[in-house]
Amino acid sequence: MGRTPAPGPRRRSPYVDRDVLARQIAREEEQGRALAAFLDGWDAAGGGVPS
Repeated sequence: MGRTPAPGPRRRSPYVDRDVLARQIAREEEQGRALAAFLDGWDAAGGGVPS
């Protein structure tokens, strides 16, 4: 008797992939805004590059 091949990985719906990508982009944008706000606050507080 021949063996049947094991099923391959299940393909997710392209809509799921788009949702994951959209969440990742939103998270990266939020991180960028948070970093910009932190650096603006750092600069306003007199922080900077040590000389």
